[in-house]
Amino acid sequence: MTINHLIPAMLLTMTAISAPRALGQDDTYRFDLGVRCGMSGYVGDLSSNFFKRPGVTAGIKADYLFNPRYSVGTTVSVSTLSGSIDDSKFMPSSAPRDFKSTAYGIDGRFNFNFLPYGTGAPYEHLSVWTPYVSVGVGAVVARCGGDTSVAPSIPLGVGVRYRLAYRVNLSVEFTAIKTFTDKIDGKMLDDPMTIDSAFAKNTDWMSALSFTISYEIGRRCATCHHID
Repeated sequence: MTINHLIPAMLLTMTAISAPRALGQDDTYRFDLGVRCGMSGYVGDLSSNFFKRPGVTAGIKADYLFNPRYSVGTTVSVSTLSGSIDDSKFMPSSAPRDFKSTAYGIDGRFNFNFLPYGTGAPYEHLSVWTPYVSVGVGAVVARCGGDTSVAPSIPLGVGVRYRLAYRVNLSVEFTAIKTFTDKIDGKMLDDPMTIDSAFAKNTDWMSALSFTISYEIGRRCATCHHID
């Protein structure tokens, strides 16, 4: 074999060896699965500040990734909530002075990344971090003492996600959850000031300041020869 034959052979060998790695770096994935934990909060009859009596929240999430900017997903969570009356605030003597409850939530969300997010070839101009927002609809089940309440909810989230490693993501998010009930803090605090609640008025709010670590699965072909 002459040098003229050797050089093309070496180039072909190097290309064959590096091709799987290059393809793998450009792969995109359909699903992002993660676990989250952090601090919960409550605003209602016994609190006007999400951070006054912080609790604990934990959950799991699963997102379907349409592209580097858009995704939809679902979140299942459990949160501890509590509150106590401020001495400067008037409340009827018959109303409880404090409460503790556990709230279970499930929701579906639409997520939007402000920057095209991901890992890929340089020409794709993807970013390893991005701020994002999310909005959705869901339901909350709260247990306070012996009372249970069920209500629809609207989660509104804002956060930042960062590509911690290939296929591994870290997110920090604050979510405010509008609930359509005044019974998250118990039935005894349902309209204690005799101000009737409407569907979207005089109802309780929940919050979550959480960290999420997630992993992408379900490789999507860069060039598909079959139905995706």
